[in-house]
Amino acid sequence: TKTISCSHNGVTIGIPLYNEEKYIEATIRSAAPQCEAVRVSDNAPTDGSAMICEAMSREYPNVHFMRQPHNMGSVANFKFLLDNVTTPYFMWLGSHDVLIEGYVEQLIRLLENCPEAVLAYGVAHHVDVNGKPTGAFGYYDYHEILASKSPRVRILGLIRHLHDFALVYGLHRTEILRVAWA
Repeated sequence: TKTISCSHNGVTIGIPLYNEEKYIEATIRSAAPQCEAVRVSDNAPTDGSAMICEAMSREYPNVHFMRQPHNMGSVANFKFLLDNVTTPYFMWLGSHDVLIEGYVEQLIRLLENCPEAVLAYGVAHHVDVNGKPTGAFGYYDYHEILASKSPRVRILGLIRHLHDFALVYGLHRTEILRVAWA
């Protein structure tokens, strides 16, 4: 069992999982040292992902693996993870994504230094199936929409730009995210 030294106890990372046997171990290893809890919800995968997650939960005491009895669909799996959070901060992480060291701590500092902010996010580096970089997103040309005082303007702005989904993987204030989802 690994000792986890989190610089902040207040972050849960939720990983919705479906058939990511090739990547899930690296994803969990990048997330576990950066948060209080990692919750992996498998969506009834048909590959070896579940066995890898079970092994990771034995290795890291803060990794919790939950098996779904059937595939509930991706949106319901994202919601399931949010519904099972008890920490003030929450972020989803793709089951094929990797966090750089210190990523979560940087986002926490941003939110703590700006109490009116509800989401902090960083640059997302995109790679292909072979790990070759294909580009990065970090500057969002619709950032002014995201800073609007109107929740309606902000959500509609996000919807218009769903082709760049990286923002959903930022660090959220949990209770505000729950209210927005409702």
